[in-house]
Amino acid sequence: MKKEDNEFELIYTDIRRKYQDKFDKWNKDIKLSKILYAALVAFLLVVVLILFVTPFKTLLATNKGTFYATIIAIVVVAVVIVAYASSLRSRYKKEYKATVVTDLVNRTNSNFAFSEKC
Repeated sequence: MKKEDNEFELIYTDIRRKYQDKFDKWNKDIKLSKILYAALVAFLLVVVLILFVTPFKTLLATNKGTFYATIIAIVVVAVVIVAYASSLRSRYKKEYKATVVTDLVNRTNSNFAFSEKC
């Protein structure tokens, strides 16, 4: 391993130790967003099976208002899940840049001052 790689590893390990509570929170947020996306896929598969494969489809086909209301409700649920999961990921990226990247850049190059606003 090169000397620079070893120095980087030491700096990153120190930063990780310094922000361990934030890393734990970020990991939970990322896991939650993955779970939400997986739940959305499962939800949509179940809905497709219920709406188009089971005898329930004939009931909905005879009542168009109920069918459209069901589709609208499904789309609303999907949009809410995607929006929340996306906000978790974007918040993680913003916080990671503001803390870890800023600290890492400032430690690796003493001639360069980096801030979150750059």
